Amino acid sequence: MKKKIIAILFLIVFVMLIFAGCRPRKGLTVVQVVIKPNSFKESYEVDEQLNFASIFILITYDNGENVYVQCDNTMVKGFDTLTTGEKQLYVEYGGVKSESFDYEVFYSIDNSKKILTSARLEYTKGVNNEILGYGITYYCGDLINVNAIMFSLYGEQSLSVNNDLSNLSLELPTGWSYYVEYISEQTLRILLYNKDNEVGLSTNASFIVSINKGNSEAVTWLKDIEVSTIGDNATKYYIPDYMR
Repeated sequence: MKKKIIAILFLIVFVMLIFAGCRPRKGLTVVQVVIKPNSFKESYEVDEQLNFASIFILITYDNGENVYVQCDNTMVKGFDTLTTGEKQLYVEYGGVKSESFDYEVFYSIDNSKKILTSARLEYTKGVNNEILGYGITYYCGDLINVNAIMFSLYGEQSLSVNNDLSNLSLELPTGWSYYVEYISEQTLRILLYNKDNEVGLSTNASFIVSINKGNSEAVTWLKDIEVSTIGDNATKYYIPDYMR
């Protein structure tokens, strides 16, 4: 029991020290913030998150004291891996900003594709009475008036779809339709498109792809995803592949 109490007290003190490091010292003024070398990487993958356990800044106070402080997400400004490209970030502490740090976000699956939107396509899957259902969710992100969504449903093993698509069905939002091309036993190319609505999607939306007696064991990807907007500035955007 005594050891347990000591462990709890140690944990409390440790947490207090962490939170104390997150705040400037009372009575002192921060005059300089310097990012510790190797805290940030020069390049990040799309949708990659920061590892705050390795991110530190060196704080200089007006009395000349230097202190290393571990960063949290409230301090780092300008970090964004939703889209590809060259970017800058900085760290702010006690009202003082560090110098900018240059970094690049890339899409390693296909370097030729630029990811220029925060929109995403994801799925869940489940089996009900031998029917394998893929719940496809479109997250609109920063896009409006999306008129078409195209992707490949790819299985590392056979999807168990008949080549005439007779055991395949889809459920779509009102006014939407679809076209499916059988590429192989592992791949379907699916186009979801706005057929009857005056405007496209500007909110999240759900679609269901059902395969009667589909292979629920197949490791499945959503690959080669493209979305297209409508209107005067109609544009095609690439979206990162997704695998659960």
